[in-house]
Amino acid sequence: NDMCRSFRSITHIIIDCSSINQIDYSGGKIFLQALKELNDRQYKVYLCQLKYYNYDVLQKLQMDEECSVTVTATIHDAVHDIQDDLRENPNNKLLLANTEL
Repeated sequence: NDMCRSFRSITHIIIDCSSINQIDYSGGKIFLQALKELNDRQYKVYLCQLKYYNYDVLQKLQMDEECSVTVTATIHDAVHDIQDDLRENPNNKLLLANTEL
């Protein structure tokens, strides 16, 4: 029960793409489907350290139309964006107070 409560308090997901050397179109489609499923569950998704080639493949697969993601250069940038979002969104004030950022 505590585990379920913890998952409900998660609002943002950061994916570190630095270890993805090269993604092909079929892998890109599967990756986009996973991102879309996260969006469908109301998670805000951040892709960090995404190599240009992989970004290009995802764009050609219409990433912007298929799902909502924020691409940042570093994990640090994503964390700062999330902190700003939590501070600006009154519905997330309680989450910010209970989360170590």
